[in-house]
Amino acid sequence: MRYRNLVVLALVTVVVIIAAAVSSHFRAPTTDKKKELLFPGLEKQINNISEVVIRDRDGTVNMVKQKDDWVIRQADNYPALFSKIKSLLINTAGLEVIEKKTSTPSLYPRLGVEDLDSKGATSHLLTLKDTSGKTLASLIVGKKQKKDGPGAAPGVYVRQPGTKQSLLAQGDLPVSSRATDWFKKNLFSIEPDRIGSVDIKHPGGQEVSLSRAKGKDKFELTSVPKGREQQSDVVLYRMGTVLEDVFAQGVKSKDHYTFPDDHVTTTVRTFDGLVANIEAASSDGKNYVHYSFQVDESKLPAAKDSKDKNAAADKGAVKQPDIRKEAEGYNKELSGWVYSIPDFKYELLVQSLDQLTKPKGKGTKHP
Repeated sequence: MRYRNLVVLALVTVVVIIAAAVSSHFRAPTTDKKKELLFPGLEKQINNISEVVIRDRDGTVNMVKQKDDWVIRQADNYPALFSKIKSLLINTAGLEVIEKKTSTPSLYPRLGVEDLDSKGATSHLLTLKDTSGKTLASLIVGKKQKKDGPGAAPGVYVRQPGTKQSLLAQGDLPVSSRATDWFKKNLFSIEPDRIGSVDIKHPGGQEVSLSRAKGKDKFELTSVPKGREQQSDVVLYRMGTVLEDVFAQGVKSKDHYTFPDDHVTTTVRTFDGLVANIEAASSDGKNYVHYSFQVDESKLPAAKDSKDKNAAADKGAVKQPDIRKEAEGYNKELSGWVYSIPDFKYELLVQSLDQLTKPKGKGTKHP
């Protein structure tokens, strides 16, 4: 009797395991099922795409291909990040339909695929065009799908303009209508230790001059108004960061911006001969600056013959920067443009004697 019960129990267990396996098979996602491309054949036309247009309720950005470069129309044809545009095009061509979603317009906002002119719309309209202006692909891009866990494939809700059917597509589309999201924001960074002097000329004739000895942290003001003394060393040391981690919040062509007569000019010199000339002005609620660079030949090391160079190399000497090439590179990239920069960086360029000094015997005034 006991033996028969064990046999029955074993059979029941086998049946349960088989049933569970079958059930699991039918409930499991069919990952091996081939998904359909949303834009079949687009991958073969990527090289023919010459314009990317992204719109939302707040604005539009147009990236246009000019020869081998991409530029941003809304930023006076400032160079766009090719790597980011390339990623967008490849991702768009590779979008695969996972499943159909709602066709009810009142439910579109849940997925972020409503028409752009809808009240409170959060959607983006992505349009890709070829050299003749023909639209190769157009798509309303909505919210990203929430991932189930680490390693899950990215998904995005989309809808093709003029159709009611929304879709969940596999892929990632980093769309944005802000021009600043499509260009290189980090302009340059010159280490504070290299800065030897900063000279600021204000409209009306006031001049601010700071300098320090090489290897020293402490800046000294060349002239201090009567009855005042310079701020703490910590405050003045900040002036050495004037060219460190400079990044742009906006950009326009130098041909399309004229600095007012009362703008500030700042000259920053490094110990090794690099000279930065900066024009600065604040208007329309923005800070505008223009950078140009030159070389102080008197600061460059004297040319050495090949024997000296080899000897220095053998001793493991630290390689010095090529100041001429550095200045040339900065000018090539920056000189044709006027940039908007953050307040904290702009303030260093326009410091006054009142900000860098204090009444004698008073506490520190932080600029």
